[in-house]
Amino acid sequence: MKLTELQKGQVAQIASMDGNSDFISRLMEMGFSNGLDIRLIKIMPFEGPVQIRIRNFLVSLRFNDADKINVKIT
Repeated sequence: MKLTELQKGQVAQIASMDGNSDFISRLMEMGFSNGLDIRLIKIMPFEGPVQIRIRNFLVSLRFNDADKINVKIT
């Protein structure tokens, strides 16, 4: 399941991250890693930014970037 498929307020664990090594490195620098809990706060309309809570921080990602993060519901 993709991060962008979660419902508002739903919690899931990061299962994997797709993309090239630069993209994955950038996510890891922002605190993303497999097995971490992630909560979807909101998705802006028309495939706008996605706001999530991870490690007690709020992070906004482009919709296309968030769509590359695979999660599993906990």
